Amino acid sequence: MKNLIYYALLITSLLSSWIQPPELYSLETVPVLYQGRFIPLDVYSKLWFSDISGEQYIHDEKFLFQMHFLGSESIGEEPFIAVGSKKIEQLLSSKALLSFNQLQNFFYHNKETNQKLLSPLILSHFNDIYSSTHTKGRNKVWSLGTIDPKLKVKLAEDNGLYIFSLPESRLWKYFKKGDKVGNFSQNTNKLKLHANHIQTLLEKLSRLEKLKGPEIEGEKKYENRYLQLKQQNLPPKEIKRNLEMEFPLEQRLTLAGATLHALPSRYNTNTWIPLKALKLKTYDQETNSLLPVRNFTAYDDETFIKIRKAYSSLEEAVIHKKLTNKIEKLSESLLLGYNSIEGQPYQEVKDKKLFFPSPFKLSIESLFYRIPFTNIIIIGYILSCTTILMWYRWQSATLFYASTALSLGTFMIHTLNLMIRCYLLNRPPVSNMAETVLFVPWVGVATSAIFAYFFRTTIPLLCSYLGAISLFIVLKYSKINLSLENVQAVLDSQFWLTIHVLMVVGSYGVFVISGILGHLYLVMDSLLKSSKKQMLQLGKLILFSMFLGLTLLIPGTILGGVWAAESWGRFWDWDPKESWAFITSCVYLICIHSHYFGIFHDFGLAIGSIVGLMVVGFTWYGVNYILGTGLHSYGFGSGGEEFFYYYLATEVIFLVFICFLRYLWSPQGDKISLK
Repeated sequence: MKNLIYYALLITSLLSSWIQPPELYSLETVPVLYQGRFIPLDVYSKLWFSDISGEQYIHDEKFLFQMHFLGSESIGEEPFIAVGSKKIEQLLSSKALLSFNQLQNFFYHNKETNQKLLSPLILSHFNDIYSSTHTKGRNKVWSLGTIDPKLKVKLAEDNGLYIFSLPESRLWKYFKKGDKVGNFSQNTNKLKLHANHIQTLLEKLSRLEKLKGPEIEGEKKYENRYLQLKQQNLPPKEIKRNLEMEFPLEQRLTLAGATLHALPSRYNTNTWIPLKALKLKTYDQETNSLLPVRNFTAYDDETFIKIRKAYSSLEEAVIHKKLTNKIEKLSESLLLGYNSIEGQPYQEVKDKKLFFPSPFKLSIESLFYRIPFTNIIIIGYILSCTTILMWYRWQSATLFYASTALSLGTFMIHTLNLMIRCYLLNRPPVSNMAETVLFVPWVGVATSAIFAYFFRTTIPLLCSYLGAISLFIVLKYSKINLSLENVQAVLDSQFWLTIHVLMVVGSYGVFVISGILGHLYLVMDSLLKSSKKQMLQLGKLILFSMFLGLTLLIPGTILGGVWAAESWGRFWDWDPKESWAFITSCVYLICIHSHYFGIFHDFGLAIGSIVGLMVVGFTWYGVNYILGTGLHSYGFGSGGEEFFYYYLATEVIFLVFICFLRYLWSPQGDKISLK
């Protein structure tokens, strides 16, 4: 399995080797702890900057080390911080990218922009607190602990929200007690989205401010306290005890830096220490002085000394702007230490062990991020569609073989993408929205291949490729986070994640095929006037796809109830996700039974497949991104609802147009027949 993945990735990466220069490949097996996962150093650089810039505008390791050693001030004029919202861009009269200095100015030094940014944030957080409490009322003081425990507001009789007390922070210096923030309104969807973007921008600023440059925060206090104790002529043993009590070493190590957590602690291998901790000094009782910190890593003393020496050389090179191969030297010394612990368990919970990833696994992840899978798959499915349509037109054997090769090759790359995710994350790739958008078209293409074999037609394949292209384009341009992430705690069950979530999300892939077949049927019936044989075949395909989708959805939903009983202590509680899964099942059951009992035939079934797809869309996306409520909070997000509304409006217009044509051309002349 490992060899298969490696060679497949190697071949694919040859097509995209220009993405990263070969001299940086030494970073691909050096692990860094980031958001709960051990990832390669080069990937860490990309993800760290993509979190700040929105896109991977900057992913140069040299730039990262410059910020690590010299702080954010060293690149204060470099525009790389993504605003993330057109509305905020207009509010600030700024471009899409801001510099660190500009962002500080907007929040700290410009009264107008400070109030324009923080007022919506206060209103949104107040609305969340107000809507979740049972004791509502006017003239009451509310603490906005989600922003700052010292920030309190008062809701007045005039429905205005007023400042009651403020934190002592430069962020709030332009507000004072009694200031009106705005008018309270419970229509919060747009306000919440706007506030989320402001919150994200503020978090980026806070994150960059933690990069202090050469100095380590709090170390001056440690040194001054040491001098005070020494001046008191205390014995060395007493000095050591006082310093350790006031400044615990483990805490100092953990808080030494905000980036590059690349050193496993010898006190707890589940905790990784930032590289900046190598610069710490600690009190030495024998010499009664401050000396460089002793080995605090899980590595041997010799390796620790090599790492510290390489780190010091790199810092000097960054300061003098002569990096040469200093990053690679540090990487080699870090890798030398990591080889002594790779593959060992670092955490064990309920008979489940977590292991440090092997260098092979780290190199696979590094390679995975260098390959533009989304672009390759989009191009592959577009070419597959094109060659199939050309084959329909000219019936050439060459075109048939070309379309087969392109289809198979693209599907294999799509499968490889999912396989790598499974291998790196040790779970099925369906734990967040981005992964489901990857998985749903894969199920659709696989299902369409089965239909194509049994029905002896390539129409299902064509429909599945159209669905895959649409979803992958949405994935590419909606900026959904495609990075590898640990599974949310609520989904941390290999058995149920595999059984319940794969079945339900897999049903969406089948329903997508059903919906596209429904569109094709209505177009061919109303506009192209295709043969009766073709229409009968399309009708059967729609019906069978509905059957298969329900075969996955209904048992998957029931098994989800079993999982809910195990996790939450109840089988069913009409949670929004549960409710809409039930609604989706009912819509398709009504369509199938109405067709079975002759209430409507294939034309009505085609309309039902499109209506069903609209309901699936809301179950899949709308509950998480529009309603945003319920126990399935792991999938929540914000943004993009206007495009979903456009999709619904387009579908309604399409159905009205088709029904109008049906009415015009109906032999009955006075009604629309669904038969």
